[in-house]
This record gives sequence, structure tokens and C-alpha cells, in this order.
Amino acid sequence: MQSSNTTTPVALVTGASRDIGQALALGFTDAGYDIIIADLPQTEGDLRKTAEMIDMRNRKAYLYTLDVSDRAQIDDVARRAIADAGRIDVLINNADVLKPSLLQDLDEKTWDLHFDVNVRACS
Repeated sequence: MQSSNTTTPVALVTGASRDIGQALALGFTDAGYDIIIADLPQTEGDLRKTAEMIDMRNRKAYLYTLDVSDRAQIDDVARRAIADAGRIDVLINNADVLKPSLLQDLDEKTWDLHFDVNVRACS
């Protein structure tokens, strides 16, 4: 496994424990990036599997659990990731919430969750 240095590009991918996020993390790994992967605490087992796949490609994986609807967690992970990896060149905010329902049926709590994860986490 190689370590990040000032010349190795680093990508941060949220929602990286599986599916599209995992595929994006592995794609950037194959392109020569070290990867900061982040996802919800309950996905940590799958996130570790993603880290192992990155490691098998001889790239460095930095793993963090993160709820992107929590601004304090975003700030904390960003600080720690930059300290650990030295830089972030690419951000892929892939984390999302998808609870299909009709707009008129959404309660305020569900609406806020969708908005916090799918919109505010990008800002």
C-alpha cells in the first residue's frame, strides 16, 4: 500500500460503502488516487470491504464514518481527512437518501432528512 504524499491526488467519496459510491471510489483508485471513503456508521462493515478493495489495488484508503446531514460531523471529518491524507483534490458527494413517496405524503421529518442529505450536505 502506498502512502499519500503531496503529489498523490486524493478523492473523497461519500456513500462509498456500496453500489455507485463504491464503484466511484474504485474507479478513482484505478486512476491513481488515494481515497477518503465515508458513509454512515451502520455501513462500517461494507465500508471496510471497500477499503480492502482499495488496499488490494495498492492505493491508500482513509475510512471515516459520517452522517452528511450533521454539519458538525462534516466539518470534523473534513479536518481529520485533510490532516491524514494531506489534501483533497476531488469531492464526490454521493451519499443520498431515497425514500420514495408522493410529495403530499411527506411529513416534515422525512422532508428535512431528504433536504439535509441531498441538498445541504453539498454546501
